Amino acid sequence: MNRPGNNKNIKIDMGGGSISQSIFGGDNNRIISKSTDDSQKSKEKEDVSQAIKALLASINQHSEEISDEKEVIEAVQQIKQEAFKEKPNKITVKSLLNGIKAVVEPITEVVQKIDILKAALIALLGI
Repeated sequence: MNRPGNNKNIKIDMGGGSISQSIFGGDNNRIISKSTDDSQKSKEKEDVSQAIKALLASINQHSEEISDEKEVIEAVQQIKQEAFKEKPNKITVKSLLNGIKAVVEPITEVVQKIDILKAALIALLGI
């Protein structure tokens, strides 16, 4: 039954790469409002993907210098999986990054790639 002042209208506005959704109650009073900028999120995810690719290439290039190369690669893959989850565990991502950095610390080029990945993850996840 529709009662005056008890209607719920949903308005979705899609423009300029952003999505805005509002739910209105009676008398057009806003109840819930949610907005996301999909283009920015896509760019941040792409930056993380590119940083991971660069890090893996650097690890591969210095494989003879890394004692636990296989485990380091697995940890990088875990970061990628966790970062792209709907609700990523930021502590897990930080721990994996710190662990990888500790193993490869003597190799400056790899450490630089880790720092680039960390910056991309900060933009994406806010860690």
